[in-house]
Amino acid sequence: MALVSDTPEPTPAATPAPTPESVQSALADALAAVSAAQSVAELKTVRASHLGDASVLAGFHAGIKSLPAEQRADVGKLAFDDKKKIKSTLLNWFTEIDKPFQSKKIEQFQREKIAKEYLKLILENA
Repeated sequence: MALVSDTPEPTPAATPAPTPESVQSALADALAAVSAAQSVAELKTVRASHLGDASVLAGFHAGIKSLPAEQRADVGKLAFDDKKKIKSTLLNWFTEIDKPFQSKKIEQFQREKIAKEYLKLILENA
């Protein structure tokens, strides 16, 4: 059993030093990709391509070091906030998809509870 993977670690996409405009553009691209996703499989691909280790945002985080000191905090905060927005949008998408399943689980639980109570009533009166 090999403990080390033969697969190379992904590296952030080669990107120039981030600017507020490029970070906003990356956010817009990611949110558009989430909105266009039609399945969980597509959404997983979107998540990997926009939040993964080889994503543009990962490249921005790596590139922040190359910015002048006075720009690092602002661009870094913007990139971090955008990453949170993307994650939140992904979570909302999954939550909306899961609602019908949660409803069915609750209904199933309620039916099972009623059936158990009914069975208990029958057995008590037998």
